[in-house]
Amino acid sequence: MLALQAAQLFDGDRLISPPAVLIEGGEVLAAGVSVPETVPVVDLGNQTLVPGLIDCHQHLCFDGNGSLEEQVSGLDDEDLARQARASAKQELRCGVTTLRDLGDRGFVTLALRDDSSLPTIFAAGPPITREGGHCWFLGGTCSTSDDDLLDPSPSGQKEGATLSK
Repeated sequence: MLALQAAQLFDGDRLISPPAVLIEGGEVLAAGVSVPETVPVVDLGNQTLVPGLIDCHQHLCFDGNGSLEEQVSGLDDEDLARQARASAKQELRCGVTTLRDLGDRGFVTLALRDDSSLPTIFAAGPPITREGGHCWFLGGTCSTSDDDLLDPSPSGQKEGATLSK
């Protein structure tokens, strides 16, 4: 077990005291509790703890440099997976413990879901879009035929996607 201690602790609604979070095995056990004397403490100084943030709309394969298409066009799937892993690690450093990745290429984020050193990831794979539509370059282009549009099986289901976009 490990304790994180800081100047403040925000639970999403209000500041609570004491400003400490107990963690074991990568999971938050308790927040706003006194730290047992036998537990090692990491003092984060004049910071605010916000345990358990959920990022509801993320694209781990984008790095924020250039247009969306430019951010992925020069990368093969292996490099894209490295970028997605680095983004997931950054999310965790920012306090995000769960995220929804709503668009990658080649389902690269699905492979990250079982890595316990990363946030919990719910991944859609390539977003469903029309020809030339939003994020078409990620490979989720679908036909606009009535049969395809009425197909009840979500895109990416056979690849193991946990949601669709």
